[in-house]
Amino acid sequence: MNKKLLTTLTCLALFMGLAACSSNETASTSKESKAEQEAQKEAEKAKKAEQETAEKQRKQQEEATKKEQPTTTSGNTIKGLKDELSIGMPFKDYLAKKKSLNVENPFSISLGKGNVGSVLQAQDGVLVVCIDGEKIFDLKTFKNVEEAKEYEKSLKVK
Repeated sequence: MNKKLLTTLTCLALFMGLAACSSNETASTSKESKAEQEAQKEAEKAKKAEQETAEKQRKQQEEATKKEQPTTTSGNTIKGLKDELSIGMPFKDYLAKKKSLNVENPFSISLGKGNVGSVLQAQDGVLVVCIDGEKIFDLKTFKNVEEAKEYEKSLKVK
């Protein structure tokens, strides 16, 4: 939402600047023109300050969110990973979650049709997170890495 607000404000400032340039075809020596220019500059400065403040608040909020995340999650068990990751989760959210979980990702497997299976090593097995480039579309569990590799081979045969 902050990005949309910043984009809108920036576009508004540019639009106002263009409108002022095209409507002020006469020489800008009158007092009114100078006052308008000064008011416009002050408005731009205020908008810039507001944008900087919003950016600082966003960064502080991100820092606070990072600090709030527990260092130990529900564990690197299959169940714990499945609780943290869900089908339909956007890819960007998955990457952030994987990083916060501090889980080992030894390799990825090809699922065909451009889809990728990210292999996550858990204490009690292996979880393959099936990703279509935009979101998680499936979570598959295996007892070990070899089973995950066999699954990949079985997909290539089809």
